[in-house]
Amino acid sequence: GSSTCEAAKTICQSLVLSGPRKLDPLSTVLVVMPVSGLFLGFVLLVNNLLDSTFVKQPTFSEIYVCRRALFLNIGNAFALNWLIAIFLKYMSPVAYVLTGNVKDICIMLMSAFLMHEDISRIQCLGFVVQIACVFTWSALKQKESQKPPLEQRWTPRGKPAKAEKTMI
Repeated sequence: GSSTCEAAKTICQSLVLSGPRKLDPLSTVLVVMPVSGLFLGFVLLVNNLLDSTFVKQPTFSEIYVCRRALFLNIGNAFALNWLIAIFLKYMSPVAYVLTGNVKDICIMLMSAFLMHEDISRIQCLGFVVQIACVFTWSALKQKESQKPPLEQRWTPRGKPAKAEKTMI
């Protein structure tokens, strides 16, 4: 659920940042944040209408007591979303996701070394596979960027290479 929503948000942001009308990062945040707020508001409305305990909602008095922390949280979320938009503007969505994976691995390693948290063998295997995939992806992208364009490649007979038609 949450991974799907995060992936959809990342894809939408990258499309808005690189589409035909290329928005700047701040404008992108100003477009994406209200849409995310409407989605969250819809979830909270359904939660209230169904009278479920899916999401515990605070009372207005609890919100008033925590107002300073909430305003700091809102500012922090805005800054984070702006930085994510800047990152997506200059990098790719795949690089953003890979950076998130490396961040998660670092968090788990630090908790294991500093706080002596237990990490299962399956978690270690998952982290090793993630790191291997990150290095493989980086190596493939480097190899791809080192290839000359098709127009500059020559066949053994001295003629320019022709583009191959591939079926996907």
